Amino acid sequence: MMLAALLTSSALALILAGPPTENTEASDLTAYEAARAGIGPDSDAHVRLALWCEAHGLQAERLKHLAIAVIANPRHSMARGLMGLVEYRGRWQRPETISEKTKGDVLLAEYRDRRDQTKDDPDAQWTLALWCDEHGLKDEAAAHFTAVVKRDPKRDAAWRRLGFKKQGQRWVTDAQLTGEKAEADRQKQADRHWRPLLEKWRDGLDSKSAKRRAESETGLAGITDPRAVPVLWAVFTGNAQRQAVAVPVLGQIDAPGASRALAMLAAFGDSPEIRRTATETLKRRDPREFANVLIGFLRDPIKYEVKPVGGPGSPGELFIEGTQANVSRRYSPPKSPVTNALPGDQLVYDGNGLPVIQRPMGIVGRTPMIPASNLFFASSTGTIGQSLSAAKKQEFLNMMTRSGLGATKGQQIGQSILNTNTSSFPIVPGLFVGNIDPTPYQAMALGSLAVRAPGPTTAFSFDIGQIAMIPVGQMELEAQKTAAVAQQQLKTTSRP
Repeated sequence: MMLAALLTSSALALILAGPPTENTEASDLTAYEAARAGIGPDSDAHVRLALWCEAHGLQAERLKHLAIAVIANPRHSMARGLMGLVEYRGRWQRPETISEKTKGDVLLAEYRDRRDQTKDDPDAQWTLALWCDEHGLKDEAAAHFTAVVKRDPKRDAAWRRLGFKKQGQRWVTDAQLTGEKAEADRQKQADRHWRPLLEKWRDGLDSKSAKRRAESETGLAGITDPRAVPVLWAVFTGNAQRQAVAVPVLGQIDAPGASRALAMLAAFGDSPEIRRTATETLKRRDPREFANVLIGFLRDPIKYEVKPVGGPGSPGELFIEGTQANVSRRYSPPKSPVTNALPGDQLVYDGNGLPVIQRPMGIVGRTPMIPASNLFFASSTGTIGQSLSAAKKQEFLNMMTRSGLGATKGQQIGQSILNTNTSSFPIVPGLFVGNIDPTPYQAMALGSLAVRAPGPTTAFSFDIGQIAMIPVGQMELEAQKTAAVAQQQLKTTSRP
């Protein structure tokens, strides 16, 4: 390369120097021709002749003999010096070139100092990239703008400095877009060509006609076009039978796309035989064509810990140990309901056998007066109902039932009254009387019996109180269900 450059520069110099000037003495030319004829290949002799030519005004001849001397001995420093070259860092160069390089060397030295002091983070790399760009170090600036986007892909300004523009969720160059579009168009055209052929040959392999089967096998055996790979994959990889056909066809296509398809079949083929034959075929391929596909399936094990949900109010946790940060996700079901017992609470059970607390909420009304004019008593000091016939007792119980207390509780309260001694007639507290009004509350007879002396005018009246039904059993069941859902979510999330 150096000799070629030297010859080129010498030729240009000879052209610029032109023929001998008119004032050159004829005797000088005669003497020059005589000296040239007997000079031989010695480089020193050519240098001496070049000096003689310079003294006699033969500039073109001077440059020619200096060039011959350098060709004969590339290390002839005197010949190079007479040609106006200076040795700089092991190379002979023109002084003006060295001056420019010296300036560049100073700038590069400053750049290297700045680079050595720059942190490996996006902000510091961005600052150095701007400095390089301002001082004309375009290649170095591009390198540091690239470092910025590698460390922080969201730096839009750095992408734009590199000549990229955003398309959707990615950054691309105009040349890249143009190339991708052209490639996509060519692939679409190839797909239109290959799809009907491959589908025809696929169906032909299943034909009862030996001729069609042979034609299909011949057609598949002749495929070598790399652009057939996408359609070949779509048509011949649906099951093990098709994959057995695809492997040898892909093996005869010498292209990275075919190698990647074989790698997928080697890893995920539908049968051990498919995976074996695909692997054997890949052994004859350049690993660089498919290694990235297989490496993509290799991941470092994820370190994580699962703390299961312990029930209502006992949260579970998924803890993942990351390379840069840890991630913790908690699954917190609500606590079980807590209902403190109050005076007057009663525990009953609903239709599903779940416990319910009945809690009095206060007096809301009074039942109508229940006349007892048809009741007969043995004496003014006897017990209520002692001398009543069975029919009269039933009549009294029927009145209690119709009073609004409900059938069961009306009977219960009525029977209690019939069995009570008039001389010490008690207040009957806290008797549950069922649904008296259409509200969602229950009612309770608090037993403020308005009872006068036994006789035909005896009447009964009951204060009505509302009670809240607290479905503690159902509430606990819902809390358990919520905890179970949280545990299932944790299990699903932590599933490998």
